[in-house]
Amino acid sequence: MIEKKLILPDRVRKIPAGFGWTDRRFLHDGHLASLDSPAILLYYFLTTVGDVQGLSFWADPRVSTLLKLPLGQVVGSRDRLVEHDLIAFRHPIYQVLSLPEVRA
Repeated sequence: MIEKKLILPDRVRKIPAGFGWTDRRFLHDGHLASLDSPAILLYYFLTTVGDVQGLSFWADPRVSTLLKLPLGQVVGSRDRLVEHDLIAFRHPIYQVLSLPEVRA
């Protein structure tokens, strides 16, 4: 087993006053593998900007500009995230949802 030691101890990550986090199960339960790159990028963006309840409101054109994705790709990615039960969307509100249980 690899022993983990801090490389830069003066740069240890701390949870900021704002809120943003991603559940590790997003990777381990296969959600990441089931999505294309634009949908993954949008998901990580939404987990970063969401409040403690996962809520945020960003206009599609602004998201398109920030993520450097065509507007249609933002909308399509949002639809895929909704289909995969990872987010809910009711204009103009996004909600990052708790991850669905993996079915065996």
